[in-house]
Amino acid sequence: VATEDFLHQEYRRPVMPRSLALVDELRAAGVAAVVSGAGPTVLALTDRGTAADLAAHVDDPRWVIVDCRHDLMNLAAGRDAYAGGHLPNAVFANMDTELSGEKRGADGVFRGRHPLPSRAALIDTLRGWGINDDTQVVAYDAHGGMFAARLWWLLRWVGHANVAVLDGGVAAWQ
Repeated sequence: VATEDFLHQEYRRPVMPRSLALVDELRAAGVAAVVSGAGPTVLALTDRGTAADLAAHVDDPRWVIVDCRHDLMNLAAGRDAYAGGHLPNAVFANMDTELSGEKRGADGVFRGRHPLPSRAALIDTLRGWGINDDTQVVAYDAHGGMFAARLWWLLRWVGHANVAVLDGGVAAWQ
């Protein structure tokens, strides 16, 4: 799949990276590049930053760091982990309320555990976090990128290319 096609196609059932194990596949498709520097490595899917860049931009208002930690069995675990400590200036993304849409449609039909949010609702959430067209977003979690990859995909889905997943997540930063 060509990069432009991947980023702009409408999907009935989105294909979303489930973990950082897909790095090689994405790189082969021309979408990703792994860049290393001092400190943790950043998986820069936009070729926009290294770990040194992230450390240098922690206080940069044009960079937004998003904590995507979540646990499918304990819905409070992500918020609790964030409250217990997070990367400097990170905002918390709730998988169930901010990165997902309503579980039931207007017709009452169950849409899934984490259905896509509407584009408008997602964009409102992103704006609330300070994300705009010029923002570099770095997402992380504690599960090999599985939940951060959802934010990466959602941002790409709404046309925002400046997004990276922190390789190694919160543990790589500590």
